[in-house]
Amino acid sequence: MDRGYTMPELNRNKLYIAHLFKSVDEGYPDIERIESFIKLGKTYCEFYADRELQEYKGHLPISWFTDFEEVGRLPIQYKVVKQLTLFEEALG
Repeated sequence: MDRGYTMPELNRNKLYIAHLFKSVDEGYPDIERIESFIKLGKTYCEFYADRELQEYKGHLPISWFTDFEEVGRLPIQYKVVKQLTLFEEALG
């Protein structure tokens, strides 16, 4: 089913703001738009409440978000922590 929305070309080195839509009650009459900062993976993304990626909110499929807007590159401290974690995992 085509909903009229095409996923834009996204870059994993960039930070985005996007919207997750959540039903307010069981009957779906009201929808709440939750704006989050997005750090992309391959098919999933991590989403945060803040631009510095300190307030982790969760991990969901990229397709659950819409209205992606680029807000810049990933914060430096985020990249360094991730690289060190991967390096430590490789050392075993």
